[in-house]
Amino acid sequence: RGMWEVLRRHPVFSSKRHLQVLVGRGNNGGDGVALARYAREAGMDVEIYLLEDPEKCSEDLQFQLLWYAEHGGGWRELRTFVPAPHAMVVDALFGTGFHGELPPQVREARKRLEQREDVWVVSVDIPSGVHGGTGEAAEGAFRAHLTLTPGAEKLGHWRYPGRSYRGELVTIPIGIPGEVLERFPHRRVEAVDVRRQLPRRPGDAHKGQVGRVLVLTGRPGYGGAVILTAMGALRGGAGLVYVAVPGDLYTAVLPRIPSAVVMPMQGRTSLTVLDVREALAASRPDVVVTGPGLGRDAEAERMLVTLLEHYDGPVVLDADAIYHLGQHPHWLEHLRDRAVLTPHPGEFSFLTGKRTDEINQQRADLPQIFARTHGVVLLLKGAPTVTAVPEGRVYWNPTGNPGMATGGSGDVLAGLIGALLAQGVSRQTAAWMGAYLHGLAGDLLAERLTPYALIAEDLPEALGEAFRRIQEADPSLP
Repeated sequence: RGMWEVLRRHPVFSSKRHLQVLVGRGNNGGDGVALARYAREAGMDVEIYLLEDPEKCSEDLQFQLLWYAEHGGGWRELRTFVPAPHAMVVDALFGTGFHGELPPQVREARKRLEQREDVWVVSVDIPSGVHGGTGEAAEGAFRAHLTLTPGAEKLGHWRYPGRSYRGELVTIPIGIPGEVLERFPHRRVEAVDVRRQLPRRPGDAHKGQVGRVLVLTGRPGYGGAVILTAMGALRGGAGLVYVAVPGDLYTAVLPRIPSAVVMPMQGRTSLTVLDVREALAASRPDVVVTGPGLGRDAEAERMLVTLLEHYDGPVVLDADAIYHLGQHPHWLEHLRDRAVLTPHPGEFSFLTGKRTDEINQQRADLPQIFARTHGVVLLLKGAPTVTAVPEGRVYWNPTGNPGMATGGSGDVLAGLIGALLAQGVSRQTAAWMGAYLHGLAGDLLAERLTPYALIAEDLPEALGEAFRRIQEADPSLP
């Protein structure tokens, strides 16, 4: 019934008066038959196509078929299926437990669907051929325009390649208690979640009260990384952003970020141990962001050691800082309960020794284990970005697009997370909130510029629109 209510209110529904339902052998097929009964009662032309003889089907499916027959309905064999012009086709063949290969007649039905551009495909629970846990897709897996999933979203809806098969995703409430869903360790971030956690500012706030961020990074040739990180922090709402740069970078960086306090240090081409101490004393930061454009040489390594020895506050480590951390894993003990790490899969391989393909296949599991083991917040960038926290929960980010696969995008994210931390947002929340806002800014830009033309320096300014959209997510919230 819930699926039917969504379908009949969908904008596409008015142009589809013919419903064809492809039914498997299990309870997923039973859902499809029940949906067919509601559609038939509403006056639609309905056809059901069965994969198996009813006697070989689950008890629930047999019950639904009996009920459908009592209402005057019948069915045909799947091998006879031909998509009708402008039809709505319901894929109720296999559910979330699918694994292995699709039967030949199912692959043939899928092939016939590919030949019709005027047919709209709706999958029950998950497109047939996609694994509900891993997102892996078998040959001939269905591509849906709309997926209706009962109870809660599944990991296969968000893990690639499954995500690219599901189309629009709608969850159908079926009475699972909220406290049960809360215990599930995986959660998709929603706009309202971000809205609830946005840092509040008193009416008499001044810049010293809303966060001091120190960006401690940079070397000649990588001034852009410094600028993008600082702009992410500024547009993220930090009251004061200090940028410590090697002397040779000062004149290049200063005009690009006039809102920041740019400090030229004694080191000409890289930050020295003394520079780190001086920058910490001058800025008195609430959080330090380091890594973008830092370099992988011995001087950068000594700088990081000095930071860990002389600063015990929150840190955001990205890019080259992740590389050095991978070379010295014992540093992780100094980062417990205060660090946010923001690697992409290649950088995460430095920390885990895993290949990037293994990391992408275990996009939630490996960060979850790492965060729990080392007491850090681990944000793994990619499609989709996931944030794992020491308590074991994993947050899946729904925003973002392929246009953000551009150099410097991650630098903006590191600065944004630093700004949220400096404003008093917890490590766990700042990471997933930053990922959502960063991705939303990218989505807004992709609408305006297309994913092809989007570049990283567009992102900081677009954060303003992203924050505005979030504030409008639920006007009833304070």
